[in-house]
Amino acid sequence: MTDGTTTLRHNDSPDRPSSWVSLSTDPSRNWPDGFSPANDDGRRAWAAGLLVETGPLTTEAYLSLARWNREAGIEDAASTENLGDSAVTDEDFALAAAAVICKSGQTSKAARQDYERASAALWRGDGVGTDLQNQDKAAAIEFIWRHRVRLYRGYRETDNKLPYARSLPGVGPGGCHSLVRSLGQDTPRSDAYLRRLAGATGEAPQAICERLAADTGHRVVTIGTLIWRAMAEGHLVAAGKRWGLAPV
Repeated sequence: MTDGTTTLRHNDSPDRPSSWVSLSTDPSRNWPDGFSPANDDGRRAWAAGLLVETGPLTTEAYLSLARWNREAGIEDAASTENLGDSAVTDEDFALAAAAVICKSGQTSKAARQDYERASAALWRGDGVGTDLQNQDKAAAIEFIWRHRVRLYRGYRETDNKLPYARSLPGVGPGGCHSLVRSLGQDTPRSDAYLRRLAGATGEAPQAICERLAADTGHRVVTIGTLIWRAMAEGHLVAAGKRWGLAPV
């Protein structure tokens, strides 16, 4: 378009009139606190009248997103998450950690190849330094495998599994969520969308999902995945200290 506006969304829902929602791209426009000219998501959502709520994400709003997920015919949110079996051995624990470490900073294909080479070396009783280019990752995997009995016992006995997983060498702030999910814990992914919603609502990602789980009976991992998907698709928007639901 050439009139200084940018199109946000075309609403062609059959039960309401179609309309284009546009906004000014003039950088001199005065936006509310927390919205800079570079924050396109926040500025567009504000201009469209979507950021109308403050405080926690309501159960009603979450359930409307759950209905959208069902009506869109999307696969059940929980089935897309790797929520593993908590009844594992110390070898399973160490290999799950190795998979998370291999995945860090890599494509799924590259991570899978590294993991296959590393796990084969571990079962042979060899070091993995010759199989992985990243020697820090190799050292972390070897340490966890060598001390797997003690580390797995500590994991089983602690009530604070996320911090414990985060304390393992080579396991980052996002990887610890993946690790405990693969070991059977019901926890949401660590994701930029959930962190953005947390900033807008003043409630931590885990707290958001646990509160909604208590209200609805849904699993924490299901709620986290559904919120992530809704924000990725633009049905739930959050910026600054406000959030809102977009027309579906």
